[in-house]
Amino acid sequence: MGWTSGRRVSALVGLLVVLLMAGCSSGGGGASSPPGASDGASPNPSLELVSPKISPAGPASTYSGVLGADSIEGGCTYLQTADGQRYEIIPPDGWELRKGAAELVAPDGTVVARAGDAITVKGHEADMVSICQIGPIIQAVEVTVGG
Repeated sequence: MGWTSGRRVSALVGLLVVLLMAGCSSGGGGASSPPGASDGASPNPSLELVSPKISPAGPASTYSGVLGADSIEGGCTYLQTADGQRYEIIPPDGWELRKGAAELVAPDGTVVARAGDAITVKGHEADMVSICQIGPIIQAVEVTVGG
């Protein structure tokens, strides 16, 4: 009666793959700006996906490190911890992670962190895949700038 958690994740992963394929196959001409975008849009727009809400089983974990980026698939942003582990971050509601520019943007539109800045993320490991394939994916519930 209802979907199991595994079936929901499989359906969401399938939808994510379709969305990524559609985005990668779209032509370069005539692209429209997202609602609320300014005329001076960045030459490397961020990849914005609507992510599923994770139903965590247990308390959130805390991850501290440095915001980093690489050029995989047009730009992948990550949190790198002191031991070298990289985590892809899905920001909390209202926050934005601009992948091409490696910028963390607060809900009020302020850029609060850039590549090389220390951040702390509280969240849950998501059971999903990404084109970045840089490490575990964390669904953040809270972000703090600084160590």
